[in-house]
Amino acid sequence: VRGELLDEADERLPPLWRRVAPDSTAPLVVTAGSGVPIFTPDGQPMRDHAVDRHDQKVRALATVPLRSAVVRGALAVGYQVAHPWSAAERALLAASAELVGQAAERARRFETQHGTAQLLQRSMLPEHLPDLPRLRIAARYDPGVDGNAAGGDFYDAFVLPDGGLGIVLGDVAGHDVQAAARMGQVRAALRALALADPRPDAVLTGLDRLVASLGAEAGTHELFVTVVFGVVDPDGRSVTLASAGHPGPLIRRCPLGGEPVAEYPALPTGPPLGLGGRPRTSTVRFAPGDTLLLFSDGVVERRRQSLSVGLARLAEAVAEADSGDPRALCAVASAAVEGVTEDDVAVLAVEHALRPSRSVSMEVPAEPTAPSRVRHWMTGQLTDWQVPEGVIGAAVLCTSELTTNALLHAGTAARVEIDLSTERLLVSVSDSGTRGTVTRAQTDTLSSRGRGLGLIEQ
Repeated sequence: VRGELLDEADERLPPLWRRVAPDSTAPLVVTAGSGVPIFTPDGQPMRDHAVDRHDQKVRALATVPLRSAVVRGALAVGYQVAHPWSAAERALLAASAELVGQAAERARRFETQHGTAQLLQRSMLPEHLPDLPRLRIAARYDPGVDGNAAGGDFYDAFVLPDGGLGIVLGDVAGHDVQAAARMGQVRAALRALALADPRPDAVLTGLDRLVASLGAEAGTHELFVTVVFGVVDPDGRSVTLASAGHPGPLIRRCPLGGEPVAEYPALPTGPPLGLGGRPRTSTVRFAPGDTLLLFSDGVVERRRQSLSVGLARLAEAVAEADSGDPRALCAVASAAVEGVTEDDVAVLAVEHALRPSRSVSMEVPAEPTAPSRVRHWMTGQLTDWQVPEGVIGAAVLCTSELTTNALLHAGTAARVEIDLSTERLLVSVSDSGTRGTVTRAQTDTLSSRGRGLGLIEQ
């Protein structure tokens, strides 16, 4: 907060950022450009550059360069009374400006590293999951630690040559670029092996040899990789699973006329990959209405808490969910266990739908007319599907707000997906931005912006 406390009810605080011409003669700009500090003990140093009454009242002003190789800037301190700048004060301001410059350099490096890590992580994961009428698929990935490192958790889902569906979720130990690169190798090799021979035990046996080879090549015995791989039969009535040191999946079942239940099927868990294990398979029933959930250990593990507690809490939350919708269950699973985790959180859900759903998608360019185009496209599509008018209005409003947020805050193109079933209309908007988390805006009565998330919640 600049200057004195507000003493007039109708005066707003000055904006956080001001645009200044590079050739400005304002003391702050001159110091930032020249690298030479300016100390004014008394006068009107801001007379020609004041933008509010706080600037006009400044009599003593010190501007000190930041001394940063990355950011050109200066630090300014002012008094509304005359003030002689002593040698000790000048030294303190110079040291403060140097610290600010170092912080600015660290922030810029962090921002660059964060964007690179996020981009690498996303490039290693599938851009789009299969769109099947009877099998609805969704995934969710939340980076752990500080969100700045590229993690080793991965997931995938792909259609096999015989019409079955291959699903996988795994974890390569580590939170660095090397872990992400190894994760990419394992994921690509798994898909290649599965397309040649989809039997889960055969796939994991081949992966075991690959990981052992990578470890020998790197000269380390600390390459720790766990994977659970499954194949949903072409008729969708069963799923065959195999695990190499990874937590077993969870199945949400919805018996006709009964309450939903969640259960962990009996699955032999072999050692992690690279240790010469012999994976064993287990085939379980996968009936219409069931949803299969694969998850990473970051979903259920918490410090100072038994793993069995986390597994029980996950099963309880999934059983109590309003529906077996895969996107909703991914969100439920990610937040099922209380407490903060330092590990990545990855979830893959596959729902065996009771009835086929209808799905369409639209790529939205990063331009100002995009929300309007989305509204017209979506209204026409839902009208063709004979969705009730009231539902169309609410869905179009929410989608327009989400699309606008994606374009404003991510600055990238977006993708809008619509999925209609007998139980619900599901709309999702995704972007590929790396600008961090979304924060809720503070709005006043007359503000025309900042209400999007509130509208969507309602």
